[in-house]
Amino acid sequence: MNLLILFGILVSFTSFTVAWFSNIRNAQVHLSHVEVTAPDFFITEYNVYPVTSMTKGTTTSSFTFTNTTATEMPKYDPNDIAYSQYQRVLVVQITYEYGGSASTVFGAKTTTTTFTTGTTGTNPYDDNFTSNIYQFTPSPGVTLADSWTSATISTTNADVESLVTLNPTPVKATNTMITTIYAGSTTLWFVIEYNESVMNYINNVRAAEIREVVYVDDVIYYIGDGA
Repeated sequence: MNLLILFGILVSFTSFTVAWFSNIRNAQVHLSHVEVTAPDFFITEYNVYPVTSMTKGTTTSSFTFTNTTATEMPKYDPNDIAYSQYQRVLVVQITYEYGGSASTVFGAKTTTTTFTTGTTGTNPYDDNFTSNIYQFTPSPGVTLADSWTSATISTTNADVESLVTLNPTPVKATNTMITTIYAGSTTLWFVIEYNESVMNYINNVRAAEIREVVYVDDVIYYIGDGA
């Protein structure tokens, strides 16, 4: 297995801290890395963009993003009280070279097998994991001009993937396939959002809590047979 943990070319993705808020509870998320096990697959560029506007339709959604590096995820604010310049979503673009002849898989996984709304430890806050609150949606993407300032991508709502589903209580998976990467392709687009139904579940359970929750980013993105 040709395992490659990409650090240097993922600096724009791994070097910033994403601040998450839920009422008075703050959580910091450190976006993680990509594991590549597909032969002849090389990532050449990795970009994370902030979203200025989005439209959620019945079957599809669209996200308009700007040509700047995202530095934080805006506050999770279900009552839409706090002001934010950007929407509560990130657009991710991965550019790569793929010399294989067969399709391969892009997905997300975690070694955290248990769902929790927050685990009390020795710290003055409760611990949790981003695998419990992320959702991911692939997109066909968009062709960016050399001097672009903003662009829009679309997603199909039925393509949303998450490591946690409500049935009606949370059920945790350790991996999920986000999309298929085909031979000859060069760019991958996907969207990271809060799983709103799970966040609402956590907030309802923790309604009487005053301790903040800090989320450790345990999500590992993989290309190839990474599950």
